[in-house]
Amino acid sequence: KSSTELSPDAQQIVDQAAQAVRATHPDSVVIAAGTLTGDNMKLAEPRFTAVHQALVSHGVDTALIARAAIADAAEVGGSGDQRVEIRLVRKTP
Repeated sequence: KSSTELSPDAQQIVDQAAQAVRATHPDSVVIAAGTLTGDNMKLAEPRFTAVHQALVSHGVDTALIARAAIADAAEVGGSGDQRVEIRLVRKTP
């Protein structure tokens, strides 16, 4: 798959994340995209965009969505694949 296409497994994860957003009403939804050591965020852009668009298409308010990076190479998949995490964040009082 290209960087802009979500696999069926990834689509299922996005579906579950969107359901969790609707059920828990977090303060923000952070899409954290991984980058390999020495690379920059432009490599993670297509993955971020694909997940962002999928969440919005599942009813997640775009105003809730923020972006972050997973810059530690140890946090990138063992095969060197870049990954994306969806984090539901609540502000502490």
